[in-house]
Amino acid sequence: MTQKEIAEKLGVSPSIISRVLNGYTEGFKITDDLRKRILDYVEEVGYRPNMVFSALKKQHVNLISILYYSRSSMSVGHTFDVIVDRAIRFFDEHQFETAFSFNCTPSETARYHLPPWKCAGLLIPDANRLEKLSIVEESDIPYVTVNGVCGPRGTAVRADEADSMEQIMEHLVSNGHRKIAWIISCNDGQKLSQIASVRQSTFLACCQRYGAEPLLIHTKRHLGTDDCAGADFIYPSKGVHFCYESPEFFLPFFKSGCTAAICGDAHIMPLLRWAHIGGYRIPDDLSVICYNDKPLFRHTVPAITTFRIPAEEMGVTASQILLKKICGEPDHKKGETLCLKGNLVHRESVKRIN
Repeated sequence: MTQKEIAEKLGVSPSIISRVLNGYTEGFKITDDLRKRILDYVEEVGYRPNMVFSALKKQHVNLISILYYSRSSMSVGHTFDVIVDRAIRFFDEHQFETAFSFNCTPSETARYHLPPWKCAGLLIPDANRLEKLSIVEESDIPYVTVNGVCGPRGTAVRADEADSMEQIMEHLVSNGHRKIAWIISCNDGQKLSQIASVRQSTFLACCQRYGAEPLLIHTKRHLGTDDCAGADFIYPSKGVHFCYESPEFFLPFFKSGCTAAICGDAHIMPLLRWAHIGGYRIPDDLSVICYNDKPLFRHTVPAITTFRIPAEEMGVTASQILLKKICGEPDHKKGETLCLKGNLVHRESVKRIN
């Protein structure tokens, strides 16, 4: 339904509908009864104005653009769904609308582009490379990134990745594990994201501190899919590096002598599948901890011990900072990175060993 159709239904001009819905009072008077009749009817039919179109006409707007790198980046995972959903609800509670914007050239070297409409601020999930933010940095639009990096003008809100790996390693070591694998997606020549790099460096540092033997497993993917195509096995402490060009790499992994594995949510279901195929039991033969506490992991057999990224807290914190920047404090947390701590969710996939 359009404002014109509402006007025809109520027997008034479209300009009156527009002024009432936009809260204009200067040089404009109507009876309280008519104003109430318009607002009641709008609520009854569930009319919502097109905020993007309105933003093109207004000098000042209450519109936040959620800027994605590409359409595919909307499916980066459950954690980001929670972050963005909580942020949208926070903006709505403070009378700000939201609109999604996507890059049209989603390549590794492409930069984020500004949305083609006026907006009060930008919320940017998963900005993992600083160079991609150059256009955003050159604009005067306030912005906050979530689980990524920021330039001198912005603010980054992210999970404390070093602390997360510290908590995971402390739990495994306290349960007797001394040969531990870290499984991560990384094709040949691909640079680890900042998040993955921090997790990996903390993993290696913890292994050295606790006297544990590390095994890095960099899984490869078939081009354009999430299917595993094999993996590089790297024993940093022994200088050994070998490769399996097959999704069955999990079977030789089970024979590697590792008693525990840490992985992301993309690896846990293949790991459970290949354990079942190979006749291995979790956690009797291998303990597992997975990043990101998806609802599904409560219902697997065994239920998976996970690390919960503080997604709701990140969504609220990022939204609060962005609104402060918009509403009179443009330098609030400027150039800062805020790291929020998550927590382990203890279930059934970690076993104490002698």
